[in-house]
Amino acid sequence: MLLTLGRPTGGASVGTQATATLTIGDDDTSLVTIDDRSVAEGNGGAANATFTVTLSTPNSRTVTVAAQTATGTATAGGDYTAVDPTTVTFAPGETSRPFAVPVLGDTADEPNETFFVNLTNAANATIDDAQGLGTILDDDGPPALSIPDQREVEGNGGTTIAVFTVTLLPASAQAVTVVAQTANASGADAATAGADYQPTSPTTLTFGPGETSTTFAVPVVGEVVPEADETFLVNLSGPTNALIQDGQAVGTIEDDDVRLLSVDDVQVAEGGNGGAGAAFTVSLSAASTQTVTVVVRTANGTATAGTDYTAVGPVTVTFVPGLTLQTVIVPILAAPAVGPPVFGATDDGTDTPRKETGEQRQQRERTNRGGKDDVYVEGNVVEVHPEAEPPYVMIGNRDGLVKVVLYKDAAQSASGIKVSDYLEADGEKVHEQLFEATDVSVK
Repeated sequence: MLLTLGRPTGGASVGTQATATLTIGDDDTSLVTIDDRSVAEGNGGAANATFTVTLSTPNSRTVTVAAQTATGTATAGGDYTAVDPTTVTFAPGETSRPFAVPVLGDTADEPNETFFVNLTNAANATIDDAQGLGTILDDDGPPALSIPDQREVEGNGGTTIAVFTVTLLPASAQAVTVVAQTANASGADAATAGADYQPTSPTTLTFGPGETSTTFAVPVVGEVVPEADETFLVNLSGPTNALIQDGQAVGTIEDDDVRLLSVDDVQVAEGGNGGAGAAFTVSLSAASTQTVTVVVRTANGTATAGTDYTAVGPVTVTFVPGLTLQTVIVPILAAPAVGPPVFGATDDGTDTPRKETGEQRQQRERTNRGGKDDVYVEGNVVEVHPEAEPPYVMIGNRDGLVKVVLYKDAAQSASGIKVSDYLEADGEKVHEQLFEATDVSVK
């Protein structure tokens, strides 16, 4: 304020200092503060963490203060965008101003992270709280651990290594651990710890920040004994900073030893074994995980195909995975009837009765028919060939295997029927072809 002298009396006059100035000092100072702020990071892009810088009281003068970010546990450029020193200005009468820091989103599981905003160099005010705390809230779920199944060929000795790959998805920004351990499987194909594989004690597997896979090794014991493939287990437990999605793997020990095929001997009655035939068992020494096949066919010994048994094959016998036994049936033919004796000189010059031959029987039957050209053959139908030109059937009787060319009613032929009067054949052609069929045996 101003104090002025004037209108002096009593002979006084105003001197050179007629005006005085009074200054009233302001003892109320504005205080500057900054608050703390938390923000969810999001899965991408940027979201602002907006801090509020505050004056405790309005000020008639312009107030300024410098604000700048500083690193805490968060990383500038990775978790947030750093802000260089920036002047925050309060116009007269203003008491608050914003200060924004961009927070960067990601999908990595990580702990909450922090950064700071520091205030310096206030003008026309005093800094009362110079630091704001920014917290980046992680909003990503924990990553998932899994372990897939694994197969390993056992070998013939020593050990081979079954390597299991444990995966972590998505990658984590923090260390992840999990415990792995072997265990026996159950069931008939279970491997035995110590004999088929070497068991492991609980082992801690560690994923560093950003790592998505690690391995767990199990030694497999080799041998030379044919056997079925065998299994064991690897279990995961006790994770930190992660969840277990698939916590059990099956380890399969693949047997690589040779499997032997064999067929047993069979003895049956000559009369056909009651129609059941001869049942041969084909064996595989050990079950396989793959399909095994073998070709089977009959061959004459002292017995004759078509007379004593019906030939089989070639036939493919199949062992599906896990199967070790298969059966092959060979039909046994009934014993042929003995023809009537024929008396006369034999090869040794005696009159001993002898069995007539097939040709003698054919001639005798032709004579009994009065020399007719038509031929009627009786027996069991072994094969039917209606597609042939001309069609024919193969007849099994005591003369052996007989090929009969058919000229009518061929469609009525079927396996197992009797061929008699209703199958008419040309006598001469039957006689000509009677012994032409492959493997025909007439005695």
